[in-house]
Amino acid sequence: MHVRAVPANTVRIPEPVAGEALVVERYGKPYAVILDGEDFALYRRMMELWDRPLPIGLRMTEAGAELHRLSEAGEAVEEFDPALLDAHPPVSADGR
Repeated sequence: MHVRAVPANTVRIPEPVAGEALVVERYGKPYAVILDGEDFALYRRMMELWDRPLPIGLRMTEAGAELHRLSEAGEAVEEFDPALLDAHPPVSADGR
């Protein structure tokens, strides 16, 4: 969204334009924002959507977090040798 800063002492609620946020500043800091009505409605819908708790399938359980921690805690057992990538030429699309 395009943002345009407007000094607070010059604001008389300018005509909002779709796709633009007017930031009203006071002493060089954001004081208020003016949005087009449709943009504000979209913002509210997005906040309603993202302000809800995560669906159960996307939540991290304590057991899942512990399993991840344990899987990341170990050290590599075997060093990877990048030269192995050159040992076998790539296979072409026709399998040759």
